[in-house]
Amino acid sequence: MAAYLRRGCLAGLVGMVILSSGCNLIALPYFLLFGYDDRYPPECDKFDNPKEEVKVVLAASVGPETRSEFMRADRDVCELLARYLTKQYKESKTKVVIVPPYQVENYKDKHPNWQCDLIALGNAFHANYVINLDLDKMSLYPPGNTNTELLQGQADVAIKVLDVHDSEESPVVFNKSWHFTYPPTGPEDRFDTPNPMQFRDKFLSHMVKDLSHFFASYTMDQKNAVGD
Repeated sequence: MAAYLRRGCLAGLVGMVILSSGCNLIALPYFLLFGYDDRYPPECDKFDNPKEEVKVVLAASVGPETRSEFMRADRDVCELLARYLTKQYKESKTKVVIVPPYQVENYKDKHPNWQCDLIALGNAFHANYVINLDLDKMSLYPPGNTNTELLQGQADVAIKVLDVHDSEESPVVFNKSWHFTYPPTGPEDRFDTPNPMQFRDKFLSHMVKDLSHFFASYTMDQKNAVGD
């Protein structure tokens, strides 16, 4: 009788999950094993629920051939990413603190060659890690397409995480080359977004949300929303 009741409860649970998830059967096994409140770990394990609080500096730069509409993309990306990561860390109760981007920009203005010594940048803020993003080949248009009536954001991002206090020969603890396209399903008609700068803002916002998955845990809903 007890086994029958357990099977009945499980069947009821499965039914509720199917109804509440919109018949998303792909997500069902994950829910049954872990539940909706569990989170996927970040790709860089240094930010996967550290036992003690860590401080992180975000820094970014744009390539020398960056188009005019992306000349400030390094600052915009850092500000958006800091804001989004702070929200994610608060939700997951992760002990990571982001140095305010405006303080980092002040340092960069006073040290034009800051990229040559990222450890010095981290030490200036008593940080544990530096996340450095090299933004390159940024565009609002499909690759190789001269038709400006179509919009599709493109960016190549070289991601590097450095351990400021690592005494080893190389302090790099995470290194990845990443390409982002928005929308991933294909170009948008220019007439759907008359102002290209509005499209630029959407593009950067989606890129930052996807970037955050390298550095902060995320929910199933956030995983499924990647690049949408």
